[in-house]
Amino acid sequence: MAKIKIDLIVEHLGVQLQGAMKDMIRDTKLAGVNERDLLRAFQKAVKMRCGTWETVPDSAVDTGY
Repeated sequence: MAKIKIDLIVEHLGVQLQGAMKDMIRDTKLAGVNERDLLRAFQKAVKMRCGTWETVPDSAVDTGY
């Protein structure tokens, strides 16, 4: 098992997540939803729901870099 700082991962992937949210908004026709606002709300929810350090399986982490 490995430990990760999930809030930092979400922050690091912000651009990709924002793009995914934009696609989701378009595909589900959520009119009037701003992907930046949605991303901020998601980041806040992650911080509230998840611990600072989250345990994940070793298979989810590549330490070979």
